[in-house]
Amino acid sequence: ADDYMIKPFDSKELVARVKAVLRRYQPAPSPASAAAAAGKAVVMTTQVQNEGSDLAVYATGRPLAEDGAVLEAYDMTTESALAKLMWLLPLVRAGGDLRQLFYTPVSLDILASALN
Repeated sequence: ADDYMIKPFDSKELVARVKAVLRRYQPAPSPASAAAAAGKAVVMTTQVQNEGSDLAVYATGRPLAEDGAVLEAYDMTTESALAKLMWLLPLVRAGGDLRQLFYTPVSLDILASALN
């Protein structure tokens, strides 16, 4: 194992072992990415009617916004996002792109200004 060394040890050997461990390290996927890889849709909505959602406002939301696996409902209500997903999922199973379809406005469910 390269995680245990007996003293005294050579600093070059220590550096080589640390580099070997770092080469093998792969960060675990986020729960949202794992869910998306399993074919599940992850949508972030809000109950605030007039303001909508903005994942970039708080530090806890920024990683989700950068992840790319989370769809943000912006100014959609939770109910409209759910109804839209129920309509879209069969289209996605037929080869459609969920992200593109979700962000395509249908009957003013999501304002184009929210997508800019």
